[in-house]
Amino acid sequence: DISQYPSSSDPDISQCPRSSDPDISQYPSSSDPDISQYPSSSDPDISQYSSSSDPDISQYPSSSDPDISQYPSGSDADISQYPSSSDPDISQYPRSSDPDISQYPRSSDPDISQYPSGSVTDISQYPSSSDPDISQYPSSLDPDISQYPSSSDPDISQYPSSSDPDISQYSRSSGPDISQYSQSSDPDISQYPSSLGPYISQYPSSLDPDISQYPSSLDADISQYSRSSDPDISQYSRSSDPDISQYPSGSDPDISQYPSSSDPDISQYPSSSDPDISQYPSSLDPDISQYPSSLDPDISQYPSSSDPDISQYPSSLDVFSVTT
Repeated sequence: DISQYPSSSDPDISQCPRSSDPDISQYPSSSDPDISQYPSSSDPDISQYSSSSDPDISQYPSSSDPDISQYPSGSDADISQYPSSSDPDISQYPRSSDPDISQYPRSSDPDISQYPSGSVTDISQYPSSSDPDISQYPSSLDPDISQYPSSSDPDISQYPSSSDPDISQYSRSSGPDISQYSQSSDPDISQYPSSLGPYISQYPSSLDPDISQYPSSLDADISQYSRSSDPDISQYSRSSDPDISQYPSGSDPDISQYPSSSDPDISQYPSSSDPDISQYPSSLDPDISQYPSSLDPDISQYPSSSDPDISQYPSSLDVFSVTT
């Protein structure tokens, strides 16, 4: 799973042999071009992968900092806007029943979701058909991406080891979401200095425009949800949330803002009312990007119930506090 590092055979999003920073990246296995396994020890954050064959949430040709998005290649089936319907990436799923961040057609893909293990320790594939999103699990035993009651759970959160600044190791047993790390030295996808915004970003380094590094300490991004009914990857109560993006650079085509208006994927939506993960022209866009606006209400919260994107849940309980 996204955690549980003791196993060297698992090249998945976890299993990091380095105690220094086995974060969501930098894995020893070169066979898995997934969201992990990075050849660069510098900071191959959630992006910048060496494998060009994997159009998954990783695999960036640019070593500089091809954030979780912004790919120079138009063919790149990155985290959004995928030309291939077979792509089990983090978006654009062939299954209309679950366009969530999980549910991938490939059973052999130890990617960020769809694991062959029925134990459900993956970042997705939840026993609940009502909302298999990245959060909100009906099972209290679920070592999902957040809120794990078990301290033994090596999942993406709640790790017993305080030395592990990885995507896990959360101090809060109630909701050790994907953030809230104890180490302030790790600006990676984890380890947040602010207890108010231990989401997937909020890094002390202003040089990292990646999926993290948010100027606002109040950002309740991909984690730390105020509503217990739907702690999904979106639905944030704070209007100041600079979402999973919100970069100071207006030239940053982050995880969204795609040129294709037909793609209802994780980004670039034809509907101006859709504050989905993309569609940046609107400054009010609470999407995963749209950086100039501090009102960004996170990676989700879409008004359209038809949108099978990574957010926009049909549940009326999942509505952001800010409306466009």
